[in-house]
Amino acid sequence: MNAVLIEEEHFLHAGLRVLLGSETALRPFSGAAETGQPLWLQMALHNAGPQPLRLLRWNTPFEGAWWGSFFTLWRQGRQLAYRGPRIKRAITAGEQDYLLLPAGSRCEAALELGRVFDLSRPGHYRLRPQLVLHDVRRAGAGPALPGAGWQALSLPVSPLQFSLAAPLG
Repeated sequence: MNAVLIEEEHFLHAGLRVLLGSETALRPFSGAAETGQPLWLQMALHNAGPQPLRLLRWNTPFEGAWWGSFFTLWRQGRQLAYRGPRIKRAITAGEQDYLLLPAGSRCEAALELGRVFDLSRPGHYRLRPQLVLHDVRRAGAGPALPGAGWQALSLPVSPLQFSLAAPLG
């Protein structure tokens, strides 16, 4: 995970990984997975600072659904099209749009990649994250005015690579 300094006193670590399995039983894989198997993109956040943080969930796996792509994906050097829903939001966010991350805690969320990208062909895949938390603040600091005073944070997360092979048999 990569660390990010927030307001000189808070550290937020972020990481991504691709996993196999079902939503309730995710597991890492090594080598190549087979096409047709569910692949999940899991995001983890860790608040290593002394204060709880409020993070705007928009355009992250913490929303619980795909509402836009927060990375680019290539197969064999060709960029794949995002085929999922896109949402256009008003510049207002309510408390339900925020994730509370207590000091010292870690949280994870995952979304299935095959729902929004064509993973039906074997090959080498490369995923380049473009993760931005649109508002990050200390819990208890009070809400920002809609669209004004937001403290956006780009999360430096390394690219991921994985391979898919044709099913055996």
